[in-house]
Amino acid sequence: MVPPLTEQWAATYFEVLAGVLIFALGIAALILQIALPSYLHTLAKRRRVWLIYSSVVLFVFLVSAFFLWLLHPTAEAPLTGVAALLAHLLVTGALAIIVLASLVFMRQVNRTVLVSRLKHECRRDLFSKRRFDDTLTTLIDIGQQSHAGYETGTVIDEMAALARFVLGVERNTSTCLIYRRAMNMIHAIRQWLLRLRFRYDGTTLEPIITGFEAVLLWGNEVGSPENFKAVAEEFKFLFRHAKEQGKAQGSGSSHDVLQLLRVAETLIVNALRMFPGDAQLHSIYFDLFEAADDAILARIRAPYLYRIGVVALAAGSPRLCIRALNTLLPADGSALTGEEGSGAELLGLMAHLWSCGDSGGKLFIRQRVMPLLEFSPDLDWCLERAIEYHLAVNNLDTAGLLIAAQAHRFQ
Repeated sequence: MVPPLTEQWAATYFEVLAGVLIFALGIAALILQIALPSYLHTLAKRRRVWLIYSSVVLFVFLVSAFFLWLLHPTAEAPLTGVAALLAHLLVTGALAIIVLASLVFMRQVNRTVLVSRLKHECRRDLFSKRRFDDTLTTLIDIGQQSHAGYETGTVIDEMAALARFVLGVERNTSTCLIYRRAMNMIHAIRQWLLRLRFRYDGTTLEPIITGFEAVLLWGNEVGSPENFKAVAEEFKFLFRHAKEQGKAQGSGSSHDVLQLLRVAETLIVNALRMFPGDAQLHSIYFDLFEAADDAILARIRAPYLYRIGVVALAAGSPRLCIRALNTLLPADGSALTGEEGSGAELLGLMAHLWSCGDSGGKLFIRQRVMPLLEFSPDLDWCLERAIEYHLAVNNLDTAGLLIAAQAHRFQ
């Protein structure tokens, strides 16, 4: 038996409906208005929140209009039977939709949920378009506007998962054997479907790699030491697998591998300046440069190692400078010519270490470095070439130190 709907009950229904509409949707709209610009961009264009919001308001308006103009209970003629049932359902349904819509809005401004959904959208872009579009840009933008620490870390984690997805080396850290096997099977199927339309060519990771740099350095806040360490560990993982896939395709120095070295150099240099006492952080980044040990990468990494060594010395980290110096030594014992990639960077870093006034540094160069070096045709010629190189790239202080080295010859 459906209870009749009187004029007094109808008025009460509308008071409740108006109150819930103003409170639930009004609070959600206020949250959207004061959210970060990146959220507004994402919510408005990708999640179509304003379209949903407008649809809910329009639905409530239509329910109210239908109720008032077609059903319209009065004191003399309350609604009964089917009309009363329809009225109850309309108003109750409108209340339920308002509450559900407000819950959806609140969920949309949850950072973790939003960032995770953007990652999945990036994966769909890779499936459908074989490339990343501005969805990845939006994810990076959110990372740039996040607070250092946990907030930035959530974006870094999702970008790292996306990079591993591209390489087909997703990590599964679950301790449950059944769950791990199930996820590995799902991962294998997903990778098989992806490879039907997309094959990694050594360039796809570039926007993610530069995105890590943007999130850590060029946002509203510089990343925390934990954020830098997370990216360093991820770079080591990506470098190893990107290099392996490059070798499988006939080249170990793909574009992504070179980008990893470039961005890693930028990050370690900034980490040395911002966190000079965090030797563990510096060491994690430097591991990547030591892994770039083939002939081509050894020449490419030389300018990076030179800059890292110079900045490390200025930041009070002579051990890292010596580590960079050791890494610059020719692994095959080939003679140096003093040109770029063949001794110019090594001699420049030696000049900086020699001039710092530390007797230990001079002793290291005299007894541990010089006996291992061969020069073609001789040291004086190589010093001249190194001076010309550093003048050409505007390393004027290094050129000056090398001119001084022509007199003492590191002896």
